[in-house]
Amino acid sequence: MKKKCKDAEAEGTELQKALGTLEAKVNNMKSAPTDEELEKRLQVLEKENEVLKTKIAAAKESDNSVSAKEGMLVEEKYESAVREWKKRRRICLDILSEISEGSGKKVKVLSSEIGVEYDEDYGVSMDDYQLDTKRNTPSKKRKR
Repeated sequence: MKKKCKDAEAEGTELQKALGTLEAKVNNMKSAPTDEELEKRLQVLEKENEVLKTKIAAAKESDNSVSAKEGMLVEEKYESAVREWKKRRRICLDILSEISEGSGKKVKVLSSEIGVEYDEDYGVSMDDYQLDTKRNTPSKKRKR
């Protein structure tokens, strides 16, 4: 009788584990999208894909090239903006350095107290925007 009781308890424990596993599978299946939902999503994505392919083809066929004069104007504006950025950055850092000397604090400590944000904090490096001194144009291609 005791043996039957132990066997029944062991079987009950195994069945509880099996039930837990099956319940987890059922919950997983309930959270997964149905075949109909997947078909609808696939159709929407295929339509979007066709629209984008049409736009790409239209863009390749169009002749929206930039004239040399317009290109030069854009380059001049870019160069001017880079020069102005460097000038303002240098002035700001010089002022910060002067203030730090007067206060006796290090520049980093003072800038953190004031809340100065550096270009490097946002992944921007001045090295990426060097101007060629001979031609006065960007020496490194900028990111497009």
